[in-house]
Amino acid sequence: MTDTWAAHPGALFEVSHALNLWIFAHCPSWLYVGQFWALCLAPVLLAILLVALRAPRRFLFLALMPASLLLARLPLLCYEHVNPDEAWTLSMAMRVTTDPVAYRSFEPSTSGPLNVYLQSIPAWFGLPLTYISSRLIGMALVSGTLAFLWLSYRRVLSERVACLAVMPTFCFYLFAWDSDFVHCSSEHFAVFLSAVAVYLLTRELEAGPANSLWRTGALGILAGSMLFAKLQAAPAGAAILLLAVLLLWGKSRRFAVLAALGAGAALVPAAFVTLFLRFGLLGDFWTCYFKANVAYTKVTALSPFGKISSALELLFGLSNMGVYVWGLLAVFLAAMAAAVALSRGASAGLRRPFLLTLASAVLLGAGCTSVTAPGRQFPHYLLFLVVPLGVSTASALLWVHLFLRSRKWKYAAPIAAALFLCAACILPTMARQEIDDAFDGDVFAPTEPLPTAIRQYASEHEQIAVWGWRSELFIQTRRVSATRFPNTSAQFEPSSYRDYFRGLYLADFNRARPPVFVDGVGPGDFGYTDRTATGYETFAELGAIIARDYRQVADIDGARIFVRADRLTAAAPWKEPLPYGRGSDGLVDR
Repeated sequence: MTDTWAAHPGALFEVSHALNLWIFAHCPSWLYVGQFWALCLAPVLLAILLVALRAPRRFLFLALMPASLLLARLPLLCYEHVNPDEAWTLSMAMRVTTDPVAYRSFEPSTSGPLNVYLQSIPAWFGLPLTYISSRLIGMALVSGTLAFLWLSYRRVLSERVACLAVMPTFCFYLFAWDSDFVHCSSEHFAVFLSAVAVYLLTRELEAGPANSLWRTGALGILAGSMLFAKLQAAPAGAAILLLAVLLLWGKSRRFAVLAALGAGAALVPAAFVTLFLRFGLLGDFWTCYFKANVAYTKVTALSPFGKISSALELLFGLSNMGVYVWGLLAVFLAAMAAAVALSRGASAGLRRPFLLTLASAVLLGAGCTSVTAPGRQFPHYLLFLVVPLGVSTASALLWVHLFLRSRKWKYAAPIAAALFLCAACILPTMARQEIDDAFDGDVFAPTEPLPTAIRQYASEHEQIAVWGWRSELFIQTRRVSATRFPNTSAQFEPSSYRDYFRGLYLADFNRARPPVFVDGVGPGDFGYTDRTATGYETFAELGAIIARDYRQVADIDGARIFVRADRLTAAAPWKEPLPYGRGSDGLVDR
């Protein structure tokens, strides 16, 4: 984590950058770069489809999915943050290396503390926390989600049909260039936990009247953990617990397994509550994670109908998940027709598809609640639909499979498989739109004038404070945030809790006394460019401290750099203040 890393981000970065340059150099002018790269990946997808349609070798199929996902995302590893939340989460993970206690070290807003701890894992082994490490963790979570969905499907479907059932979800992730879906968002871990929980539920379904206290306890732990992975995952966690109770109610040792489920669900929350009590943070946790976020959902002032309309517009108009949903709707309609036809005949053997359909409906309702409740059109919220739509797809294919199995026409199954792949995989992939694609971003460049200037005034072991929403500065400079807030939207957005968050920021700032303070509000900031409305001067107490103890030394790329006065008088390599502005050569110029 030295400054030499700024000039040499690593071999994987160089490979990614070289591939990215090759894609742009060979992409025809009439074709969008994301479409061109999708065409390059088409043979990989066709190979996986062939493996799925023929007698599949499970290890080969499971290995091909993460390998192809890594290849698809490889040219994006060299990019600057593709979503502001990416740098924000990484900045908090960097704080874990100096103080691991959540809500004292970092305040993750609606993202639970488990997300931040997960992002900090590379630092435990002495590795730098970078966009590459974050995206690799995201790809690992996606691969795990796909693997556990496939394992779940194998419990209720044949191996070949299970491979088909996971293909729509796989295609969505494989060709997801949307910036909200490419970075490791705060939903990824919760979605992965829900996929593992669904697998354990299918294990319980297959076990019949038998039960396992360890399995039900693990199921409870997963559901309880989801709340601390993402606040909006609470409906999904509750849905999983409800399905588990319904499934376990008819088991032997009913009260023992339900007690194991409840104990597991309470374990992670109890551990966090104990931690917060130990450090006197329970009040801060309750206010930051629940009270302030409830107030956040009320800012839009939308009615329930308005929130549903907003969510539908988000799904079908502002993201690429909608094109896959349109394809799946055709499959769901075919399943409904098959279910009606089968129900008119003998009802024997239909218990499992009915149970799976019920479970998918409950999960889909929970996922829709997570998307609509905030009333905001952030595409990454739609990731809560991945597992419910996947289970619904498996349920639909089970109905279609049962219907075709009773038919004599030998070409029915292959034709149905071909139609399914066209409707749910191939056509949605071709129909995707250019919506806020990550390929539209900039390549990561830690040697730009602004981060270079900050590194001149603060050593690699010192902390810096940033006002505004420019969390990427912590990643570019390798300097840890001096406060628990890598961005300060909570300190200037109108809210009944604004003064509370300002008080926390000021306490952290006074405790750390960072050598460098950066007011990021300006042309380069995310969403906050008017200094008269949201600059640090609008926070009077902070403004007084900056005026008294700090001196402005530069204004670069819309950010004002302030250095503590005693640091400027000390003998150091940065004794001469940096000039202002940027010249035509990209360097700082007078």
